Amino acid sequence: MVENKVKLEKYFGYFRCPVCDKKLQFKNQKVLNCVGKKQANNVIDKFPQFADKIVITGNPRVDLWRHELREYFQDKVAEIRAAYGPYILIASNFASVNYFHKLDFVLNQRKREGMVRSFEDEEYLRRRYNYKLKLFKKFLELIAVLNKTFPKHKIIIRPHPAEKHDLWEKTAEGLSNVEVIYEDSVTPWILGADALIHDSCTTGIEAYLLDVPVFSYRPYTSQEFDSYLPLAVSHKAFDADSLVKSLKEVLRKKNSNLSEDSKDLSTILTEHIAALDGIFADERIINSLAKIDIKKQTLYGGKGEASLTKPKVKRFIKEIIKGVFLSIPESIRPFFLRERLNAWKNQRKKFPPTDINEIRKDIDKFSAILNRFKKVQVHPICKNCFYIINNA
Repeated sequence: MVENKVKLEKYFGYFRCPVCDKKLQFKNQKVLNCVGKKQANNVIDKFPQFADKIVITGNPRVDLWRHELREYFQDKVAEIRAAYGPYILIASNFASVNYFHKLDFVLNQRKREGMVRSFEDEEYLRRRYNYKLKLFKKFLELIAVLNKTFPKHKIIIRPHPAEKHDLWEKTAEGLSNVEVIYEDSVTPWILGADALIHDSCTTGIEAYLLDVPVFSYRPYTSQEFDSYLPLAVSHKAFDADSLVKSLKEVLRKKNSNLSEDSKDLSTILTEHIAALDGIFADERIINSLAKIDIKKQTLYGGKGEASLTKPKVKRFIKEIIKGVFLSIPESIRPFFLRERLNAWKNQRKKFPPTDINEIRKDIDKFSAILNRFKKVQVHPICKNCFYIINNA
């Protein structure tokens, strides 16, 4: 097992960002919920004096991958399969090299955030960039191979939320079986796939827990930069030929297991991720928060609507200004604003507006599946922020 604690402590930014420094010093924080034992131990190693504030809860996102909630995605999975037929999903994880900004822009941004403080830090990021770029080029080459080898399957490429689509779309040109699609949550797309291909991506863990055959394509490897857990749960292919061979075997047998010891993997997963069974992670988090003595405050005013405070007005004006600048054609946008406008555009793509009616439909779905939440109501506070209350 490769546990690169140097990467975690020195370079991840979690311990380097000034905002996170304040949080992890627990000046105003009562509790820190950790996704699993490994994360908790890493934090305790860094801040042993605050060990009693740590609660291992799991992650609510992982709740959605449990068997009890598969039904939540049923309709969407059926819709995807009806539209595309059998498909192999490629989950891209190359935002660090296929980004809206150049490396120097990102480095300067990290310096301002306090996450790059030395020549050593900068060299680390440059090494990582060069490594990921080599991998990205190999993934681009892989697309034509898969298109030719699996004519009865669609090859669907899902870019990372922070990635540009241009190079993927250019690669897909002229390949009748390949499509670049980024829509909705990734979970139903994984559930509907006959196999998932990734590189050091969380979708690898998700696919494994969803019982979908998962492959990590690794034409290059690096103990310094590869993510341990997504690779541990994946069948590893170190060249295109071995990947094709393994894919054919899995698709023929319709079997997700390719010789890995499932008992060992189960032990590894439970070390890293809590709440894979039993009480859901979201409940564990709420239970930990319920123990904190917090003074009650009014979150919203009027008839369930948020009051129009000064911060809300400022955000509203800022969104209007962003919209005006983003409506200007790229070819005539002011040069000095192009990087900033790309950042705004990317932010909107990563975090699109959430409709309150979507949340209400989701609550109804969870209510039907779990036989709970019968009297839960939701009220808007501001953009993408909602107040959910149980009126029981």
